Amino acid sequence: MQNPPVMLAEAHAPDAKRSTTRMLIGIVVVAAALRLGYAAVTGELGVTPATRYREHITLATRLLSQETFASPMTPEDPTPHPSAMFPPLYPLLVAGVYAALGVESYAATLVLQAINALATSLAAAVVFSVARRLGASTFAATVGAAATAVNPVLILLTTRIWDTPIFVLGAAWAVRLTVAARPPRAAPRTDVFFGVYLGALALLDPALTPVYPVLVLWRAARQTPRLTIGSIVSSTALVLLGWAVVNAPWTLRNARVLGEASYVRNVFWQEVWFGVCPEADTGLQAALKAHFPLQSAEARKRYLAKGETAYFADCRVRAITAIREQPGRWAVLCARRAADFWFGTVASHNGGAQRWMPRGLRLAAAGFLTIETLAALTATILAWRRRPDVRWLAGAVLVFSFLYAATHTEIRYRGPIEPLLAMLIFTAASAAQRRSVSA
Repeated sequence: MQNPPVMLAEAHAPDAKRSTTRMLIGIVVVAAALRLGYAAVTGELGVTPATRYREHITLATRLLSQETFASPMTPEDPTPHPSAMFPPLYPLLVAGVYAALGVESYAATLVLQAINALATSLAAAVVFSVARRLGASTFAATVGAAATAVNPVLILLTTRIWDTPIFVLGAAWAVRLTVAARPPRAAPRTDVFFGVYLGALALLDPALTPVYPVLVLWRAARQTPRLTIGSIVSSTALVLLGWAVVNAPWTLRNARVLGEASYVRNVFWQEVWFGVCPEADTGLQAALKAHFPLQSAEARKRYLAKGETAYFADCRVRAITAIREQPGRWAVLCARRAADFWFGTVASHNGGAQRWMPRGLRLAAAGFLTIETLAALTATILAWRRRPDVRWLAGAVLVFSFLYAATHTEIRYRGPIEPLLAMLIFTAASAAQRRSVSA
């Protein structure tokens, strides 16, 4: 006969699970309401951006009218120019919504904004799940989910027709799949499926790619009692297999139509050039006005004359030359961008208005991001020795920032790791609190 306390605990377990589910649904609903409410209050609900952030709109429109991934840099040119400036998944989504509801219609834009709102809201539930799996208390995990729900950076992403909100959820789920691995070692097919997921995520947005090695190693460490060279090689090979299968068609397409087998996007050296060109000292806005084809007539002329592949090759030559001639200047610019990324000080270095967010919120955003960064750093230090998973998660968010320190940054680029920072802060804080209690 079972011990009565054990029977009582088993009876209460389903009730606790239902209560947790209801709580998470409530957080997600509130988060979505905040996001759509923000869009309504700012007058942007269902309104398509008129001038900026229209690249995905141009890509989707051309997919419908020309049936090709044509360049978004020449929206006024009726001749399609094959492009690999953006990965294919989000333009396909926008094109599908436009096909069903009308190109740039109120209904289509509203649906795309609702998808944005739902994606970043669901990330709150993923934060709770990951934090609990990493050993955080229910209270700490719930506070982490709530913090994600009201995170202003995520709320402000709602109105853009851009892949970032979905990518926020995708990055959080990548961590969820990573920490789901438990010993004994899972079947090899789970590593392949993990690679398939990472490949699909790259086709949405490749910005998390530098973090993939951290996730793969972290996952391997959770699957085996002891991380060895053999386990690393085996796990990595299977993940690479799944990743390659997903990415092969798009890579082959780029090689066929552009003559270059680029990985997902071919704009990397343009981004580096923006961050080291002569105007970079003034700020990103000045660099874009001088060298971005959508904002510079001269750059657009060169882009059309050279073609996309040769134009980006020229950006590569210019960027490498500038770095070699003044490595110290580039190091200073990278350090400044790192500070902007972690402390939200972009507005003081962007050479003009931080146009993607209302002027009055800049100082508040910088304050929020600074507090969040300091909280993550403090919690990580306190839990560093107690929780190996905290070290892996801290490594993931740190590696993510390197890309933007080397190229250029905006506050919205922090969005994809906001849920990861919530996981880190509240998991580490919970571990530190338990340690102090036990001591």
